[in-house]
Amino acid sequence: MEKKKEPKIEITAAKSSSITGHGYDEKTSTMALQFKTGIYHYPGVTKKEYDELVAAKSLGKHFFANIKGKFTGKKIR
Repeated sequence: MEKKKEPKIEITAAKSSSITGHGYDEKTSTMALQFKTGIYHYPGVTKKEYDELVAAKSLGKHFFANIKGKFTGKKIR
């Protein structure tokens, strides 16, 4: 069985105490979030959901209210 490759997603720095960077791959609908503990990919996130996260006053609060628990993150590094 062939292992599925993770998409290469460019990370943009974020001004947040919990999320230090973010990115999105439209081809695979995958959001990348960088935390102090590593980078996680969240497949199945729509562009609209990603844009709402980026536009939020608090990325951390938005993440915990709207992403965590709804999408499963996979640590990629």
